[in-house]
Amino acid sequence: MNKIEGKKSIKEAFKEDAYKILIVANKFQTGFDEPLLHTMYVDKKLSGVAAVQTLSRVNRIAPNKTNTLIIDFVNKKEEIREAFEPYYTETYLTSKTDYHKLYDLMENIYDFDLFYEDQVNKFYKSYHDGVPQATLHNLLDIPIQKFEKLDKEYKVQFKKKIRKYQSVYSFMSQLLPFSDLRLEKLFIYLKFLSKKLPTINEPLPYNVLEDVDMDSYKIDTRDEGTKITLDDGEGGLDPIISIDVQYKPDEEEKLSIILDKLNEMFKTDFQESDKLILKQLADGIRSNEELNTKAQKNKKENLRAVFDDYFNDELMSVRKNNKQFFSKINSNSQLRNELKNYLLDLLYEDQAEKV
Repeated sequence: MNKIEGKKSIKEAFKEDAYKILIVANKFQTGFDEPLLHTMYVDKKLSGVAAVQTLSRVNRIAPNKTNTLIIDFVNKKEEIREAFEPYYTETYLTSKTDYHKLYDLMENIYDFDLFYEDQVNKFYKSYHDGVPQATLHNLLDIPIQKFEKLDKEYKVQFKKKIRKYQSVYSFMSQLLPFSDLRLEKLFIYLKFLSKKLPTINEPLPYNVLEDVDMDSYKIDTRDEGTKITLDDGEGGLDPIISIDVQYKPDEEEKLSIILDKLNEMFKTDFQESDKLILKQLADGIRSNEELNTKAQKNKKENLRAVFDDYFNDELMSVRKNNKQFFSKINSNSQLRNELKNYLLDLLYEDQAEKV
C-alpha cells in the first residue's frame, strides 16, 4: 500500500516528504522512537503502561519542534491522568524481575518442536554474514510448514509465547548484560519468524475498511485547553512475573462464533463482513460507563431487565450506515433477543477479565 521505493523501511521512509502520515497498530504504537512525530490521533482505548508509552511517542525533542498535539477520539481526561499518575515523579520496581523466566520461555518455545537450536544458530550466522533476505526466508520454511499443521489452539499459544519472549528479552536487555548468546540468537530468529507466520484469523477485506464512515466521528471540544494535573508522589511498576499463556478465543473469533450461531439458529445469511458492524455494536455497549457500573454491582439476571434499553440505543446508532444489518436484527424478535443475550454475556466476560 505504501509503494515505498527500494528497500527502505517504513521508519526510514517516514522521514521523507512523501510520507508524513503513519497509521499504526501495536508495534509502532508503543515502540516507535521518532523525534519527528508531532501530532497524534488516538482511535482506541488506552490504559496503564500502554497509555503512557503511546502518548509519550510525541515528546521527543527535534529541531524547530516547539509543541505537540494529541487529538483523542476515545479516552477521557480522567482515564489518561490515572494512567500517568503511578509513573509521575519517580518510578521504581516493586520487586525484582527474575531473568530465569527468559530461560523458561525459551524451553517452552522449543517444546513446540517447530525448530531446533542448530537451526537458530545457522540462521543467526547467516543473518550476521549479511546473506540476502530471500536466503533468510528460505531458512524459515520448515518451521512455517510445521506451524501450519498445528491445531488453532497451539498456533495461538505459540504466537503468544514468542511475543512474550520478545517482550521480556527487550525489557531485560536494558537492565542486564547477558553473557548467554543463545538468548540473543533466539531473539533474532523469532523476530524474523514472527513476521512470516501466517495469520490465524482472516483480516478484514479492503472494501470493508474503505466503507468505514469517518463522517460519523464527532470532535468533542469540551475539554479543549484544560490541563491534566498529576499529584507528586511515587509509583510502583510491577516486574515480569508469570510466563503462563492460556488460550482463549480472541475478539474476532468470539464475534464470528456469534454470527455463526445466529445463522444456524435462524437460517440467516450474516457474512464475515457483518462482523465489523457487530463489533461496533458490541464496543458501544461495552464502553458505556453507566452500564459497566451497573454490571459491576449487579448479577447478570438482575441487569437483564434494563439491558434492553442500552441495546436499543446502540442498535439505533448503527442503523444509519448499516440498514440491512439493522433490518435483519429488528425484524426477528427471537433473533434480536438471542443477540442481546450474547452481547450481555460479552459484557460480563469483560468484567470477569478486569477482576
